[in-house]
Amino acid sequence: MKFLHTADLHLGRLYKEKHFKYAAQRREELWTALSNLIGYAGANDVAFILIAGDLYEADVFSAQDMERLLMLFSKFKGEIVLIGGNHDPVDSASLYRKFKLPDNVHLLEDNVFEIDDVRIYGISWNVAYDFAHDLDFDLDKNYKNIALLHGDVRDEHHFKLDVAALTDFDYVALGHIHKPHQVAPTMYYAGALAPLKFKDEGAHGFYVVDTDAMVPEFIESAKRRYVELSVDVTGLSLDTLRQKVETIVEAHNEDFLRIVFEGSSPYTDLEHLFDYPAYYLEFKNHTRPELDDDILSDPLFVKLHTLVKGESFLVAARALLETAHDY
Repeated sequence: MKFLHTADLHLGRLYKEKHFKYAAQRREELWTALSNLIGYAGANDVAFILIAGDLYEADVFSAQDMERLLMLFSKFKGEIVLIGGNHDPVDSASLYRKFKLPDNVHLLEDNVFEIDDVRIYGISWNVAYDFAHDLDFDLDKNYKNIALLHGDVRDEHHFKLDVAALTDFDYVALGHIHKPHQVAPTMYYAGALAPLKFKDEGAHGFYVVDTDAMVPEFIESAKRRYVELSVDVTGLSLDTLRQKVETIVEAHNEDFLRIVFEGSSPYTDLEHLFDYPAYYLEFKNHTRPELDDDILSDPLFVKLHTLVKGESFLVAARALLETAHDY
């Protein structure tokens, strides 16, 4: 029997990236990602889908959105087991409480769902629950036991999960961290189904797991990636730099792309010198000014540099010294 592990889709998310013109389109792409996941599960004999929280953004998710979500869920012939995360908590205002869920959708607040020889222990995110100390499970080893949780196994101050309390599970399906990765022999973050910000670099998708082996296979499914690349501009002519930038943009034309200029440059406004058609493109200028030998050896510069460090000083010192030498 196979199951699918996903999390952190954040349906309804508001995109606030500078100059981003396609927020509505990108929100729709998140719906498409979920629809494609359900289509994959149906076409590949997946018995149940685990959703480890933050399926939607409670602050902006409407009743109409929930109707659309539940209709999408009802198309899946298997079971869907989910929990609330910190972005979609199951509190008194939760839309989960205001709609009748399809028969194949099972919301776990602090309870167990059983399918064949598998038991799924789920706890929805709750501000009153201490996930660092209150996890306590009475597992029956005659079953394959799965934990479904939303939290952080590393951060002591942010939704901390007690890893030691989870080691007896055959598989721990985690949500909250947006990069898919393994954190312990049986514990995995599915990551965000689709990346949401530049911190979410790398491949995104979901895990498919066979309950006999409990070894997940990662399936990359995201339409776009967030990509940040650095370019050292030291000694480059504008034509050469333009060619480098064009090559990068062509390779990532459908991604969220950030190009960071580094090194030394005679130009203080590199981020404004390039304009290419792309889905999303931004520039960061982290270059330092080029200083000639006369300035570098100037006694005033040397003395000031021993007192003040940093690239901002280099910019100010260059302007100060060049102005002083004009008089």
